[in-house]
Amino acid sequence: MKKLFVAAILFLTMASVCRANVNKHLNPSYDSEKSTAIPVVVNDRYYAQDLIRDQWYGQDRSGLILKDMTGQSQMILNGGLVTQNPDTDTVNISSGLLYVPYRVRVPDNFAFLPPTVTTRDVELIRLEIPNISSLNVILQLFPAAIDGSVNYVKVEYTEVGTATRTYALKLGTLQYEVSPYYILTIDTRTPTAYQAVLGTVISTGTHAPMTLSYSNRVSSYGIIIPPDSIPDYSITTNKIANNSITAIKIGSNVITHSQIAPQTITTAEIGDRQISSSKIIENSVSVILSSYNYSNGGAGVYGSVILSTTITTDGSPVLLLASLGISVDTALLDGIDVLTGISRDDNTNVPGCGSEYRTDFIGGGTWNHTVTIPIICTEVPPAGTYTYKLRAGIYSGKGTFINWGPGVFLSVIELKR
Repeated sequence: MKKLFVAAILFLTMASVCRANVNKHLNPSYDSEKSTAIPVVVNDRYYAQDLIRDQWYGQDRSGLILKDMTGQSQMILNGGLVTQNPDTDTVNISSGLLYVPYRVRVPDNFAFLPPTVTTRDVELIRLEIPNISSLNVILQLFPAAIDGSVNYVKVEYTEVGTATRTYALKLGTLQYEVSPYYILTIDTRTPTAYQAVLGTVISTGTHAPMTLSYSNRVSSYGIIIPPDSIPDYSITTNKIANNSITAIKIGSNVITHSQIAPQTITTAEIGDRQISSSKIIENSVSVILSSYNYSNGGAGVYGSVILSTTITTDGSPVLLLASLGISVDTALLDGIDVLTGISRDDNTNVPGCGSEYRTDFIGGGTWNHTVTIPIICTEVPPAGTYTYKLRAGIYSGKGTFINWGPGVFLSVIELKR
């Protein structure tokens, strides 16, 4: 069973040591004159030390393969998530699978007795951590700061004997590794090259909510993949688990235009009515769909179509703007009512998109004034192509003809952010 091993010494020299891989291994040659020969090195007094070094050489080569494939010197494949227990100063850490570098000692020079040793790095070594529950951040052997500082939750590989056997030729015991061990540390010190950061914790103690962040994690799923490493059309739906990409998995400002090749996202990739106004930066929609018509004047009877204009909309609201000056060609005895309005096609009057101008002349008289009438209204028609018409006419009174102009206009604007 894997155990939490909190070391009393944090290998402070690791960060300053130049890294070098295990670069030497034994050549297991045979005596070619004997068909039943064993490797010639078996009878060497240092054969056991060669095997120790060669074991680490094999580990290092495996780690280099993984590094070559991912381009990363450490990674968290899954798990290792840090969460706070509500209303406590403790955290839980989920089980996880990691690959981290590990520093070892190997034989180096056999010209001396005993041989000298040197320190070398195993590029990546597999590390499993179990579920860790109710780990007290404040009472760690290396106390985490509770003054609002950033504390790193770090894990590194280590080896501690978990099983033993007795020496064959002398007194004493030999230690064996049954499962990997690890050192877990929570403090403000900068992580070394041999420590994987599971996250950061900011705590003020007294059971206050902690600020947890995963921005320092190194995940193999966050690898930068060069464009020439992805064949065309190779990223398909069967490569991504259903519901695996959610908003919480994508950091703020992570995907920007620089990550997306030009002309990659087209209308086919975006569902109808899927982009809301809150997702669009102000002034980013520079072209507004509109239709406009203008007249210098004219005349007609009641209900005359003064102007018309056609627009195709996607179902967004439309803004209707119109203005016209009107006059009547007859003497007035009892006053008149002049009505104006806008209709969509020939059968739909736009609600609220009209006005009435009324004048009273008691005892008769001649009306020789022009009155400008503005119209401002909105409606939300279904998606489609429509012809909007500006109409005007005498509703009651003695006038037969209505005159309009100059400067009459009708504008229809589809409203977008």
